[in-house]
Amino acid sequence: MPPQFKYTQVVEKSDWNNYHGTVAHRHVPVYAIIDAGGDTTSATVPPWQRQGQALREILQYCFSRNPPESLRAVGATWSLSDIIAPGNVIVDPGRMNAMARVSPAWFTPAYPGPATPQGAVPMVVEGGARIKDINQALGELGLALQTSGASDGHRIAGCVATGTHGSAIQIGAVHDTVLAVYLLVAPDKAILVQPATGTPFKDDLAQWFEAQCGFPTQSLKDDDAFFAAQVSLGSMGFVHSLVIETVPLYRLRGRTLVRPLGDAAVFEAVRTFDTQPLHPDIAQRPYHFSLLINPYAGSGSPGLFVGLYWKVPVDGVPFAGPSPAIPMAPSDTANLIGKLIGLLDGPVAGPIVEHVITSVLVSQNPPHPPNEPAPVFPGQAFGPTTLPAGHGESTEIVVDQKRAVDAIATVLKAIDAERSKGRHLLGAMGVRFVPQTRALLGMNIHAMNCYMELGSLTNPAIAQIHQACWDALDAAGIPYTCHWGQQHRLDAAHLSAYFGERVARWRAARAALLSTAVARTVFAAQTLAKVGLAG
Repeated sequence: MPPQFKYTQVVEKSDWNNYHGTVAHRHVPVYAIIDAGGDTTSATVPPWQRQGQALREILQYCFSRNPPESLRAVGATWSLSDIIAPGNVIVDPGRMNAMARVSPAWFTPAYPGPATPQGAVPMVVEGGARIKDINQALGELGLALQTSGASDGHRIAGCVATGTHGSAIQIGAVHDTVLAVYLLVAPDKAILVQPATGTPFKDDLAQWFEAQCGFPTQSLKDDDAFFAAQVSLGSMGFVHSLVIETVPLYRLRGRTLVRPLGDAAVFEAVRTFDTQPLHPDIAQRPYHFSLLINPYAGSGSPGLFVGLYWKVPVDGVPFAGPSPAIPMAPSDTANLIGKLIGLLDGPVAGPIVEHVITSVLVSQNPPHPPNEPAPVFPGQAFGPTTLPAGHGESTEIVVDQKRAVDAIATVLKAIDAERSKGRHLLGAMGVRFVPQTRALLGMNIHAMNCYMELGSLTNPAIAQIHQACWDALDAAGIPYTCHWGQQHRLDAAHLSAYFGERVARWRAARAALLSTAVARTVFAAQTLAKVGLAG
C-alpha cells in the first residue's frame, strides 16, 4: 500500500505514460496529487498551507528512504524527451495554480529598471498553472504574458524548466520573463532565488512565501544560481512558484505570407534578420516572426509559410479568452500533425505523403493580405493544440541565427536524402527566432537564435530522419543544441561544444542550491547522467 500524506491523494500507477507515449508503461508506486486529500479540516486551512504541509511530508518521505527516492513533478506531460521519466515518486501539482500580484512595496530601487517594459506587473504564479489558465486570468486583469510556447497546455514550471519559447523576437523565451524562482530544496528549507545584478525584490517577498507555505525560506541573490534555476531541467528542487513579469494586455495583428520553397526574399530576411522587405506597407518590426517549411514542396509550389505578428492596442475591445476556433501561428507543427492523423495512417506511398502534406499546409495557411484576420489576444493566437495523445514525435534543433540559412539548407538536404530512401517526415519544419538569454542552459544563448522543429506523426522512420539531420549538422560543422523537452542526441561533448563554460557554472549552481548528496539524488532527472550534468 502506498504511503499517505496530508491533503494529498496517493495512488499507485501500474502503467503510467506521458502524453505522447515517449515515456511508457512505467510502474509508479507513489503518484501524489497535491491538495486532493479528503481531510475534513481542509476547508479551514488556506490552500498554500495545505500544499506546503503536503509537500513537506512528501519530501520527508523521499529524503528519509534508503536509498533516497527520486521525486519528479509532472507538468502537462507533453515532453517528448525522457526528462519527465519517473522513479518511484511522482508529484502532480495540477491544483497548485494560484496567482498573486507582488506588492510594489517589495520592489527594490533597481526595479523597475531601464529595460523593464512599460506598465510591467510582476505576478507570483504557482508552478502547476497552465498557460491557458494564466492567459485567461491575466486577461481578465488587463494583463498578458510577454511570450509563450506555440500551444497553451503547458504548466508554467515545466514550460520554464525545459526552456520552452515562442518566437517573440524582441523578448526571449518564457524563462526570460521570470524575475524570481521559489524552490523547495529539502523538507525544512526553501529558497527564493533572484539575480544579484538588478535584484528586483526585497526580502519581504521571501518572508511572504515563508508565511504562505510554512517552509523556512532563504532569500538568495546570486546571478549564477538564478540563471541556472531559470532552466532547471526539474533538477534544482521542487519549483513551487515563479515570479513572472507580465505586461498590459495587447492584441496581435497577424499576417501569413505564402512563398515558394526557394524564395530568396524570405531567406534573405532569415540571414540578415531584416524583415522589412517582407512587409513594406508596415514600418514597424514584427513582434513575432516564424516560418513553416514544407520540405516536400515542388519547384514553384507553396513551400514557405511566413508568420508575422505585430502588437497593437486593445482599443476597448472586450477581452476574449483562448478559443480553439482561432488558428495558431503558422510555425505550429503540432497543429499540422493533428490534421494529418487519419490522412496518413499506416504505410502510404511517398508521392501521396508529399501531396497530402502540401495540401493540408496550403489549406491551413491562407495568404494574408488582402484579407487579414482581425487582431487577436495572445491566448487566441497561440491556443490549444489539435494533436491527440500518443501521435507525435519531434526534435527541435537550435543554432546561432548567423548560421540559420546554412543550417536550414543542411537539414532540408538531409530530409531529402532520407526521402530517397523511402523515409518521410510526416509533418513539416517549424522555424522560430528568439533573442539572447542569460539562463545558463537556455537554448537561446546567441544574440539571435534559430529554432528548427521537425514535428511528425509517429512512424518507424522518424528516429532515423532525426539522426540524419543531427549527423548532417555535425558534418557541416554547425554547432547546435536541442530543445530539452523534445527528442535529442545530446551528450557531454555536444553540450560542451554548444554551451561551453555555462555547463560547469550550471553544475556548480546546482551543487550550491542542493547542498547535500541526498538532495541531489531526490531532485535528479534521469537525463542529467546522459548529458554530463549529474553530480
